Amino acid sequence: MDVYTNVFSCIIMDISLYQYGIAVIAAYIVIRRSIMFFRRIQNQSFLKFFSFVTIWGGIAIFALWPSLAREITHALGMGENLNTIIFITFIILFTLVFRLLTLIERLESDITSIIRKDALSTLLPTKLRKGTQDEK
Repeated sequence: MDVYTNVFSCIIMDISLYQYGIAVIAAYIVIRRSIMFFRRIQNQSFLKFFSFVTIWGGIAIFALWPSLAREITHALGMGENLNTIIFITFIILFTLVFRLLTLIERLESDITSIIRKDALSTLLPTKLRKGTQDEK
């Protein structure tokens, strides 16, 4: 029983306030995006939703257990200082990717809407003209 208490207290004591903050922010973002996806509030694909949840879940995990990142980098043969650079780059790149995905999805939706309106505007006058020519 004493061993479990020591391990648990070690885990809790090694986590600082900013790590909790990052984990709470990541959890909030994952929960908010999940609610929006399942209620279909925001038009997003499953791939985008899955990627978003995976990335922010990974951020929360690495924030709470940074030793896991060290173990991964040591297994890959990378040094200690590389962790910070990789983490910051990871966040910046995926934020940009999601912004681009959102922009592309919005553009696709706008293009679809414009094409539908154009098709209907050219189709309806043609049918009306044919109907008036048949009557003459």
